[in-house]
Amino acid sequence: MLFVGVLWYGFKTGTFSFSLSKKSNQNVQKEEEIKVNRTDYTDVARKTLDWIDKQRNADGWYILERGCDLEKKTCDTVWDNKEGNKDGLIATWARLNFYEQHKEAKDLEIVKKDIDIFYDKYKNDNLKDSLWICKITYEMAQSKYIDQGQKDKLKNLCLNVKYLTPSQIISVFENGVNDGNQNKDPTKKWSDYITTLRGFDNNLSITTELVYQYLFTKDTNKLDLAKNNWLSIYEYFEKDRLSRKPEVRFMRKIKYTDDVCLLGLSGLDLYRQIGDEKVLSEVLSVYKNTVESPGTEGDFLVPLCGLWSKQLFGQTKDKKFLKNLEINNSDLISTLNDKNNNGFYISSQANRFVPNKRVVENSLIVEMIRI
Repeated sequence: MLFVGVLWYGFKTGTFSFSLSKKSNQNVQKEEEIKVNRTDYTDVARKTLDWIDKQRNADGWYILERGCDLEKKTCDTVWDNKEGNKDGLIATWARLNFYEQHKEAKDLEIVKKDIDIFYDKYKNDNLKDSLWICKITYEMAQSKYIDQGQKDKLKNLCLNVKYLTPSQIISVFENGVNDGNQNKDPTKKWSDYITTLRGFDNNLSITTELVYQYLFTKDTNKLDLAKNNWLSIYEYFEKDRLSRKPEVRFMRKIKYTDDVCLLGLSGLDLYRQIGDEKVLSEVLSVYKNTVESPGTEGDFLVPLCGLWSKQLFGQTKDKKFLKNLEINNSDLISTLNDKNNNGFYISSQANRFVPNKRVVENSLIVEMIRI
């Protein structure tokens, strides 16, 4: 049975470092080189991307997951649906980020092919349930390696989306979603898949999405909506956290560790745009009360939490976040990486004991472990 446990193998010496600029007490700016050593997992990321590219259906788009038989050491059961993997563009985003570093021509070819496939498939779809559709389309659209036609496609995908309001989101937290037509096999219908198997609630990323809609449009109303969304959802999170009994680890309405880290990432994206120290304080409070709480460490070693640690280190330069990232990376690779067939077995808390491999989770791992 698979599980994510806390394994600390110590820092391995990496080959990468960068310089940070600091101001002295005399207000004279100095260049002080701070060596930041990170374990180089480029080879693992490369093999994982190669595995991801093979996880496609007859339409050429990504499947949802593969079910595995650990005794037979196979992952031959394909989980997919007619609607397709609406989170699949995450794989394209992770690949483009990897290409920006390593410049392997095959990756750029795959990226361009993926953008066209995704756009043709979903150009008329309201992708409100797709993870970070605005974040990733905006970031990809900034790449000098993507032509203007594809940048326009990426922008259109984001601007077609209409997101839930805070009150609607809270209603989902309180009451769940029931359209009266749940399929017995949740892999066959996207709405069932995302509420049953996916492992995170996309509604916790809406602050991020509104920030990136603002960046695309410069419509300040979008930024106001992002601020309001963060305030409402953060206050709900805190109320729910404080109402639980001490022995209960997780929030009753915000179900999974993936959700908590997605919430934290949203607040960080808002802070980066508006520079409000109160928002950063709230984000750090969520981190302290969840990821750093005694007894929770092993439950938060998942890709979204690793990305949160990575981005918090980039923002604050506090090495405790770097330490947590190194723990996360080392643990996932030593515990859940399929070294024979490549790819990672499931690590998110939702259905974590079902041996399978998710395309999107593998994509997030690539983004987490790349230097």
